[in-house]
Amino acid sequence: MKKTSKYCVSVLLSLVSVCTVAESKMDSFETFLEQQVLLASLREVGYSAGETWTKLLQVHRGEVKLRRPEAESLMAALIDLDMCLNKLYAKHPEEPDVKSAYFITLDDSVLYVKAINGLGRLIGDDDAAVQKLVSNVVCGQYLHLESLKE
Repeated sequence: MKKTSKYCVSVLLSLVSVCTVAESKMDSFETFLEQQVLLASLREVGYSAGETWTKLLQVHRGEVKLRRPEAESLMAALIDLDMCLNKLYAKHPEEPDVKSAYFITLDDSVLYVKAINGLGRLIGDDDAAVQKLVSNVVCGQYLHLESLKE
């Protein structure tokens, strides 16, 4: 009995630790956005990106379970984010890279690639649904029409 309770305590502590690290990462990322990103539209997209990347990592770690339609929606959101960030950086190359600020280390970057690959495996080879979900207006789901003109 004591062995089981020690195991449960250990598991609970590790879960609390993971949550604390994730919250700390998001807090640091939000501080980066507030202090380093001057372009308001990039800051807005950055907040959405942080939430989406956090969800991706939660799925990868098994903290959140997705069915295929939800996975397709998440993949479309990640594609939309990449396209939006590319558009913003093409117009404002002087702005800091928000993705690099979220995925700081090599381990973080490897984790991101593994998480994307895992999401791809969940979706499978038929990505037609993902393509239909990708927005026709780059950045349209993140920014107001006025911000798109910046």
